[in-house]
Amino acid sequence: MYPTKNYTSLAIIGNGFDLAHGYHTLYKNFTDYIGEDALQNYRAYVDTYGTPSPWNAFEKCVEELSYTFYQYELAAADFNDTTIVPFNNAFGELKKKLMDYLQREQKRIPLEKKPTIEKYLGRSTLAFTFNYTNLAESYLDSVFYIHGSLKEEDIVLGFDPKSALCMASFDTIQWFKGFCRKRLAFKRYLRTQRNLSQTDPLYMQLCQEYGQIQRTRNSGKGLEDEDIANLKHANLLQNYLAHEVEQGAIEQSKGYFHDITSVIVLGHSLQSDENYLNELFQHLTNLKTVILFTFSGDDSIQDKEKFLSRYCKNIRLEWYDSMQP
Repeated sequence: MYPTKNYTSLAIIGNGFDLAHGYHTLYKNFTDYIGEDALQNYRAYVDTYGTPSPWNAFEKCVEELSYTFYQYELAAADFNDTTIVPFNNAFGELKKKLMDYLQREQKRIPLEKKPTIEKYLGRSTLAFTFNYTNLAESYLDSVFYIHGSLKEEDIVLGFDPKSALCMASFDTIQWFKGFCRKRLAFKRYLRTQRNLSQTDPLYMQLCQEYGQIQRTRNSGKGLEDEDIANLKHANLLQNYLAHEVEQGAIEQSKGYFHDITSVIVLGHSLQSDENYLNELFQHLTNLKTVILFTFSGDDSIQDKEKFLSRYCKNIRLEWYDSMQP
């Protein structure tokens, strides 16, 4: 899977990494670029259902909208079909536009490496990047894209639930990152292990059938053997589901975690993927040091330190630019 197996450090990379190199990858940058007309359908839902977050904090908004929709579901049985499906379509279109914007943005300027970052990253570093751009590859050979990538033409855009929505319809909760990562893993399996292209009709049929499985699995009745048997490609899907847990980045990387003694956090907020990162850190049993990159005026540093202190007491701050204190 990776070029080397001698990993002693793990880099966790988030959007702050791209920003520190001069790329305009904030959601606000994206919305300013595409303009008001392109956002009309999505904004209509945010305005109507009144989430307290800024409307262009997409992942926070979709989380709050999911909870709002769930409350409406409890009161109106037909709410799912009449409201949630169009919202999901609008959010899906937004995701496509975001990928187009980021493709342009990562080509806008060449990446100039920062010495303060480079000294921590090398052949002994494995990277888990939550970004969609390929900028981390300028520093590292061993990069796993947790939320998809532009080169795959497939990304995860959604939210990490703080609590479960009991008995919510799948349409309401389909943007849970856990569900999105499972869909991404299945698509990667089709491309890399079944050699199917994204334009292959079989690829598209299998993705549709896997979507049916997710919907049934997360319904009130749950997934049963006959649900799979009734699908056209039942044998392939049954074989995949028997080994599905092995497709995630954490499962594929477990063999390397024992030797990892340091973690480098580069521009990740941590809270936005708290569930996933809690699972990851539980596997880093020999962790000795965390290097937390920051910048002047970083008002989230205390929250990050609080999260990381659950797993490591030796947390050191580092700055992206050597001119900073």
